[in-house]
This record gives sequence, C-alpha cells and structure tokens, in this order.
Amino acid sequence: MQWHTNLRLPEPIGVPERRWRLAVDDDGRIAALEPLEVGTSARGLNWQGDWLSPAGVDLQINGGLGLPFPELQSEQLPRLLELLDLLWRDGVEAIAPTLVTCGVEPLRQSLAVLAEARRQHQPGRCLLLGAHLEGPFLAPEKRGAHPSEHLCAPSLAELERRISGFEDDIALVTLAPELPGAEEVIAALRQRGVVVSLGHSAADERTARLAYQQGVGMITHCFNAMAGLHHRAPGPVGALLGSPPVALGVIA
Repeated sequence: MQWHTNLRLPEPIGVPERRWRLAVDDDGRIAALEPLEVGTSARGLNWQGDWLSPAGVDLQINGGLGLPFPELQSEQLPRLLELLDLLWRDGVEAIAPTLVTCGVEPLRQSLAVLAEARRQHQPGRCLLLGAHLEGPFLAPEKRGAHPSEHLCAPSLAELERRISGFEDDIALVTLAPELPGAEEVIAALRQRGVVVSLGHSAADERTARLAYQQGVGMITHCFNAMAGLHHRAPGPVGALLGSPPVALGVIA
C-alpha cells in the first residue's frame, strides 16, 4: 500500500477547495481516500497540490503522430499502437477514432486496421472504442472540410456498403437528420446500439427536436457546422429544451 498526499480532486462548484490523500494498493487500485486538515500533508508521496482527475475519453480524435485515421494502412499498425501508448501516458483512457467523410474502400481499410489494433489491446494502453463515423450523410451546405465528392444521401444500402462486416466496430455516427432517408438510418443504427449524433446539419428547431425524439442522442461539435442559437430561430441547440437528454460534443 502506497500513500499519495497533498493532492487536489475535481469537486462541484461552490465546494471549498480541499487537499486529499489516497492509498493505492498492490494492484494499482485506490483503496482509501480521505481529506486532509488545512495546512497538513501527512505521510506519503507529496503531490504539492497537483490535480488528480479521471482519465479522459475522447470521442472526436482524427489521428495523431502523422496518422490520419481515415487513411490507415496495415503497415501503420505499429505506429497506431505507439499512438495509443502515448495517449495512455498523457491521461487518455479511451478514444472513439473519428473517420471523416472519405471513399468507401479507404474507410473499410481503416476499420480493418482499427479492428486489429483493438484485438492487440493490453493494460497500460489507450482503449480503442468503436469508431466514430463523421459522415458521409452530411448536409452539403454544412460540410465544412468534408469532401463533397464522398458525401451521399442516407440509406441502409449506403450504410451497409461502409460497415458490413464491421457492425460491432462502430460506436458513433454523425449525420444530418433532415436529409431524406435519415430517419430509417437512425432507426437501424439505434437498433444496433450505435449512438447517433446531429452534426454538419442544416436542421431547424422542429426537425432537430423530432430527431432527438427518434433517438439522436448527441450533437457533434456543438454550434459548429449548424444553425446558431437565435430567439426567433433556436435551431438544433434551442431544440434541446424540452427534448430527451442529449449529450453535447464541444471542441475545447
């Protein structure tokens, strides 16, 4: 058992700042946690007031170490594992590797490489969650940097072209719910347990509210590539009021 002392923990707003000490057992788990009296530090490894927080989970990460996730090749697997090790050391526990709009074959190749990296997971390495497909079912006028030649209308056929054989490797899909065919795709994804997020969308308040009722449970990079918040045209963000709980993705 090893004690760590004089550290700070994230606490609710309004709670007076405190210092803590905790004990870590031989398995690396926190076995005890207790507040310190003001002005004391107790015995143990002194953190000098540094912060201890839960590891991060990143749902929108497009690559790293020179590896764009939508362009992964099998020979880049060692570099990908190196990136996951680096993320773990930087305090990131898990990521949903984000694949922006691209061609069908590059997408499937990337999913295959990510699946192999997931099979090679080991303790002390950032966990690969299912992929985040940001596209191709996006509004052309809100596409941003997504290449227009790879956008397409939502349909079950286009979805299957991309994820057939990788159904269990997808965790999150960003789409524009106002597009014709989106409702059917949303229902199919939700039935599979995939989180659907509104993003790169021209949806108005009414359309967004309906999408939330249909199972869209998140907004991708809130306020970006969508209508803003206005008192006469609340848009997707204003539609959150009175809707089922929806998670907000924010670019920090």
